[in-house]
Amino acid sequence: LRPGELTDVDWTSEQLALLVCAADSEDPHVVMQVLLGVRCVCTPMYVSIMLSRTKILRILCKAMKGNLFQENFPLLMAAVLLLSALSQTTWANAVFEGSDFVPILSHLLNLLPKTEEQVISMQSAKGVMNTWDHK
Repeated sequence: LRPGELTDVDWTSEQLALLVCAADSEDPHVVMQVLLGVRCVCTPMYVSIMLSRTKILRILCKAMKGNLFQENFPLLMAAVLLLSALSQTTWANAVFEGSDFVPILSHLLNLLPKTEEQVISMQSAKGVMNTWDHK
């Protein structure tokens, strides 16, 4: 499913909060599945609710920590895909001023290559980025 494809289903704020809360798990497989599911309800109205009433950005930061290129690439991709879906709508100024905005930017910046070797590894047909060291 693509972002926002479940628009014919009506979600309450409480249901969205419970859905996002389910992603705050210690099990990376649960987190990945929930992040992919949340991506499907990323309509402008629901994104606004999630950004203002849940800890979605904090959960995404947690999902993007560590050396996920080697440890759990599918989880990293699920987090990036959800962030991409969230970014397709306009965010309220309060989100930019919130305490979770700068950390998510920091995690995104950590995904950028820092050396020529990393750039080359990104360009390989295999897509293996095992030379990366993220903290």
